[in-house]
Amino acid sequence: MKPPKLYIKFFLSFTFMLIITLLMIYGLHMKTEVRARNRYIREQVRLYNIERVILLTELIGEKIRSESYDIPNKIINDDMQAFLNNLSKLNTAKIWITNNDKLLLKSFEGEIPVDLSCIPDENRFISDDISLYQGFNSTRDIYVVSPVKNPASEDMFFHIIFGERRGGEREGTGFLFGLAGIGIIIPILVIPISRFITERVKELKQSALRIASGDLAHRIDIKGRDEIGELGTAFNQMADKVERMIVGRKALTALISHELRTPLTRVRIAEEILREKLENEKQDTYLRHLNDIREDVEFLNQLIGRILELSKIDMLEASFEMQPFDIRQLILDLIGQLKPIIDRKHLYVYTELSFITGFIGNRSTLSTAFLNILDNAVKFTAQDGRIYASLFQEEKKVVLSVVNNFQKLDEEDLSRIFEPFQRAGDSDTSGSGLGLAITQKIIERHGGIARAYNSDGGFEIRITLPVHCHQ
Repeated sequence: MKPPKLYIKFFLSFTFMLIITLLMIYGLHMKTEVRARNRYIREQVRLYNIERVILLTELIGEKIRSESYDIPNKIINDDMQAFLNNLSKLNTAKIWITNNDKLLLKSFEGEIPVDLSCIPDENRFISDDISLYQGFNSTRDIYVVSPVKNPASEDMFFHIIFGERRGGEREGTGFLFGLAGIGIIIPILVIPISRFITERVKELKQSALRIASGDLAHRIDIKGRDEIGELGTAFNQMADKVERMIVGRKALTALISHELRTPLTRVRIAEEILREKLENEKQDTYLRHLNDIREDVEFLNQLIGRILELSKIDMLEASFEMQPFDIRQLILDLIGQLKPIIDRKHLYVYTELSFITGFIGNRSTLSTAFLNILDNAVKFTAQDGRIYASLFQEEKKVVLSVVNNFQKLDEEDLSRIFEPFQRAGDSDTSGSGLGLAITQKIIERHGGIARAYNSDGGFEIRITLPVHCHQ
């Protein structure tokens, strides 16, 4: 499962700050204590190596004197070679003896590893007759040259080379590894803390989505006295107020509808009684007024029904069940319902409807939306006019376009055409002014877009829906 983005931000921010802090601590430590300690240790190592060389020189000199190897040519023998080899193994070093730059014996195979002419003077340390060279190559070996005292006063020199002991540097490396270990352990320990914070934020998100889907009674249960706990409390207070507002609005809408329909019902009943009595007496004037009353009553009744329908959609009261259906056949059926009016007005309806595969939506509500558009096109098209209806697919979108040769509207009317109780232009055609408002609500509930345009053919309503509609 992919971790939440907020959790990742918490974790990465903390890890970044921890790394910066550890690097600063390491840098400060290396600059002060480690360097000072290394200088001290190197000096002690240098003195220790000089003592080692003095001791080895004494051992070799004693060997030469005890075995009468005071003449350089006599020193070249198996016994001295074995002694030199053992001494080299015990000290983990390379040892050789020279006389006037001539090699006499050595404890290793190969060439002499040191050329004194290539060593800078700044790498040379002198103590009595001993010359010590330190840090003169990449491996930081220590090379020491010491004269061998013998009775014959021959110029024999004892040479030894061994690696430097870097205890101080090992301490610095250990300190670095310790910091790295802390840098790994601390972020791991932070994971449950970050998860605790992000889980509560995730609960807030899920609760917001539930309320947005229409579950107004849902409340979030986030405990704690921190900022997120306070946010949860404020969220519940907001949900309470929103629920009261929406419930109050729904109750008001129902009350208004009831109060309007009650007198309308009485007017209708009175109109029917009067009509029965006056029809026998052939009072044409009275009947004409009664017809006007009936039309007004029917108009108000339809208007109330439209208001209730718009209110339900606006309050998300209805739950849309999305199912696959043939959207092309639906439009053909709706055009068929309007055929009596089309024939009476002698309208020409041109259709170009492509077959859309895999379309999913709510057939009932989309039928209402499409019927509103087609009914408006028929209603606002003049006698012998033309209507063009096209349906096609663009990538993962379905587009329905309905164009009629109605007069073109200005930009202000176009921008307000989907608002409740708005009518197209200065037309005197009767209508509630709620049809396109209901249409837009239904299309938006399906994740689509409804737009109005002035096209070459007149006035166009264009609906764009995803192939797989969702709420």
